[in-house]
Amino acid sequence: MLAAELKTRCATLEAMPAEARYYFSDAVEYDEKAANKFLTNDIAPALRHLHDELAKLHAFEKEAVHEIFQATLTKFELKMKALAQATRVALTGNTKSPSIDLLLCIVDKERTLSRLKIALQEIQA
Repeated sequence: MLAAELKTRCATLEAMPAEARYYFSDAVEYDEKAANKFLTNDIAPALRHLHDELAKLHAFEKEAVHEIFQATLTKFELKMKALAQATRVALTGNTKSPSIDLLLCIVDKERTLSRLKIALQEIQA
């Protein structure tokens, strides 16, 4: 799954390590501009809800993640861009990634929850 995704995003093999770093590293370095724009107090309740609902999943699969993401959008009356970009920044440090549900599944449940929690702490700081 990851190799296929990277193949569509990278022109060369040399580009793959930089594009793949956030899939394997526990640390995320935020792009300051992206974090300031998307990790805001306004989005924090939706990110917290997303975190809590994802934590309840037993099987962290694309379809289930997608349903929770859509339900969060509806509950908080958000547009996809607002929640997706905030989630991307929380998980990758920037606004570029594959589809949001695929991203969460590739990063995996434990890292996704950890990174959302860290992002929420950053917003409160």
